[in-house]
Amino acid sequence: MRFGWLQLLLLILLTVSTGCLSAGGEVAKSIEIITSFGYLPAAKKIMQWIGVDCGPARPPLVSPSDPKLEKLRAELDEVGFFEWINECETA
Repeated sequence: MRFGWLQLLLLILLTVSTGCLSAGGEVAKSIEIITSFGYLPAAKKIMQWIGVDCGPARPPLVSPSDPKLEKLRAELDEVGFFEWINECETA
């Protein structure tokens, strides 16, 4: 899998800021999922879900529809993304 600079930045920020450096595989899979939904709009929504409201994506980017957001959340739940975030917050 190939990452762009934004994906790498998110990977670095999440792992370093949470102190959970051993979770690289889970983060890589999560980034792959997030990217498949439109990286920046999806990442902004995920940040809102974890308590950091960055606002919606601005044009020309479009925020994912509610059904897509439900699918995004389900896919992230499936790979344990939110569990990993919670573990890292309490580490």
